[in-house]
Amino acid sequence: MTPRDVDWNQVYELSKIHSLSGAVYTAVRKLPVAQRPPRETFNRFASAFYATVLRAEKQSALIENILEKLNEKKIPHLLIKGAVLRAFYPVPEMRTLGDIDLMIHEEDWFRTDATLRGAGYVLKGKSDGEWKYFKNGMEIEVHSKIRNEYIGYRVGCNDCFNNMWEYAAPLNGSFTYRWEKNFQLIYLISHTAKHLYGRGCGLRMLADIAVVLRHDGDRLRFDDVFQELEKIHLDVFARSLFALCKRCFGVPDAVPCADMPDARCDEAMEYLLVGGTFGFNREITVNLVRREYGNTDRVTKACFIALWHKIFPSWKDMRILYPRLARYACLMPLAWMARGIRCLLFKREKTFTILEGLVHPSDEAKKAYVLLEKLGLE
Repeated sequence: MTPRDVDWNQVYELSKIHSLSGAVYTAVRKLPVAQRPPRETFNRFASAFYATVLRAEKQSALIENILEKLNEKKIPHLLIKGAVLRAFYPVPEMRTLGDIDLMIHEEDWFRTDATLRGAGYVLKGKSDGEWKYFKNGMEIEVHSKIRNEYIGYRVGCNDCFNNMWEYAAPLNGSFTYRWEKNFQLIYLISHTAKHLYGRGCGLRMLADIAVVLRHDGDRLRFDDVFQELEKIHLDVFARSLFALCKRCFGVPDAVPCADMPDARCDEAMEYLLVGGTFGFNREITVNLVRREYGNTDRVTKACFIALWHKIFPSWKDMRILYPRLARYACLMPLAWMARGIRCLLFKREKTFTILEGLVHPSDEAKKAYVLLEKLGLE
């Protein structure tokens, strides 16, 4: 396919749902004028690029401010995900951030809260081990634990990350910490698995792993990495991810990839492309039903289980919405009623769309379950 044959409107829409429009512009602007997208589409890419740069500059200033304030108070903190990974990208500003993620010790919560509030950050929500702040229209998530609680039917990641601070080291004697390379890769793989098993994930998460492999691939201790991944049953999934990274972005020869047939690669890439950055563009009922196929191979039973869990979420899920349930589990029936009323009053259309999808399911959920099983997520 030559640039003349490309449907540039489709490329733009795909890049938009994957939060990559600005990054794609850095490539299309290098094309000869005759091979570039039509002017209107090209200008949309350009606008996305400049908007991405502007937002990245604001986020960078916010990150510097947060780190400065926490260092002044001698509060140990650890940046994770995009705030760290963007430095590995050829154009760092093109790695978009939905929010800024920060880890702290749980015992430092009160000092952290006082420090951030004193610097003008507004606390908007909190749940078990997670606090959300806003400033200048941007969201900052402060965590005291990693919540990859449950991925698939065999995978449990809690134990792997309980000792995450043992793998972190301070930068230049400051109170700002970074994970060592191998542990960071293990976390990214588990985080991708969590999203893929949940609502799905898109190309940006795959790109994150690819840039780490390209940046550190020759220095990573893959024997140690896979020893830890085997403990949480993500070793097969990791090799599948690496194979997809190799197919899309290229990775060093030292990276151990699964021997994946082209047909499965194509199927996986189509699944990722449809999903968007965090899978939000995929029909939500597909993911709800897919997660229940591990309990049964009958679509009607899987739909019934998914419907039940949607109407009556577990205590673990409900306590995030209603923190008081952590201490008063007996209030679950009232919480279910309150949630149901809120959905009917404020999310009526979405609620009925989901329920209708569960009552009249498509075959896509079964196909998605089989695909993820082949990739190593069960």
